Amino acid sequence: MKTTTLTVCLYGLTVFTAAAQGPPPQPPAPAVNAVKEALNLTDGQLTQLRQVQQNRIQANRQLQDQIAERQRTLDQTLRQSAPDAVTVGNLVLDANKLRKQIRINDETYRGMAANVLTADQKKKLQDLENALKLRPAIEQALGLGLLAPPADQGPGAGPMGFGSRRPPGGGDPMRNRWQGQRLHQPLN
Repeated sequence: MKTTTLTVCLYGLTVFTAAAQGPPPQPPAPAVNAVKEALNLTDGQLTQLRQVQQNRIQANRQLQDQIAERQRTLDQTLRQSAPDAVTVGNLVLDANKLRKQIRINDETYRGMAANVLTADQKKKLQDLENALKLRPAIEQALGLGLLAPPADQGPGAGPMGFGSRRPPGGGDPMRNRWQGQRLHQPLN
């Protein structure tokens, strides 16, 4: 009797605690002020672009889960004393097909996002794409001291050379790299 009562109480407490916590918090929306200004985006366009991005993430999440499952199965298969080569090959091929599908999805959703833009905004976006191609040369020129780093990156050479992507006010660039890609001043 006491065991049943204790079990029911613990179950009720667990359910109550889970319900009180609610859904996990959503990460903050990425900063977009610089691109909003560069492309002259409206708030409505930003909302549409964020929705396209959410849809892309949801579509790819399923594929990423399938890749992870293939990888777990592959790892288990390879741990066997005599793994079956056909099984290993099929798992690798399946995972590669899924990765290719993610690339196709990304291209499709990139097209959907571009369709939100006006003709003038698409031209400005092309200018951004062209500038992106110069990034390796710019970083190398910064490293050689041929270019001065932007004012918001601080003076002199850091552990990553001139123009290191240290956020304003310092901080660890490697740690910040994986926290929402906020390496520069917030854009919104």
